[in-house]
Amino acid sequence: MPFRVEDLPKRIQAATSIQLSPLRAGSTDAAGRVRTAFGINEITLVRQTRQSAKLLLTVNGIERPRPVIGDGTLVATPVGSTAYNRSAGSPSLPLSSRLLVLIGLALSPASGWAHAVLEDDAVIEIEVIDPGHHPVRLETDIHDEPAIHRVRITKSEEHSLTLLFDPEAHPHERNLQARLDPASAYGAR
Repeated sequence: MPFRVEDLPKRIQAATSIQLSPLRAGSTDAAGRVRTAFGINEITLVRQTRQSAKLLLTVNGIERPRPVIGDGTLVATPVGSTAYNRSAGSPSLPLSSRLLVLIGLALSPASGWAHAVLEDDAVIEIEVIDPGHHPVRLETDIHDEPAIHRVRITKSEEHSLTLLFDPEAHPHERNLQARLDPASAYGAR
């Protein structure tokens, strides 16, 4: 939304708020190091070389029968669903929803795989198939971890963020506007 400083304290007092939790990625790399990263918008696993990423997904303990083959995969929060996720052809989510989007990026038709909307308590585990030949890196809003072998993505219940919206810029209207008229929702004319 357009940035305005006039009447800022009054507008903050009248703002609509939404609580969000980031995603947590617990990853293991080629050397066996375990790392934790957080993503407010999304967590992405992408190929590091010209070779396609080959990923085996398990969602809520159920292993998916076909691997994801392509540029990688992305798990987006509602706030991140209007960015990279949307540009990849997946739906934007209402900001107050308790949902996540799981998508494949530039997939091979052989993957036979489609985007999925999941409850936000989903546990997504991803294993890199043949990581020596098909290296994959993990990316978040501020973090990049190369040579990932496996990752477990969940919502971080113990962390939260508060987004404030001007009363005249209600988040539900902005989300609907982003779906129906994307150019005006992002300030383009």
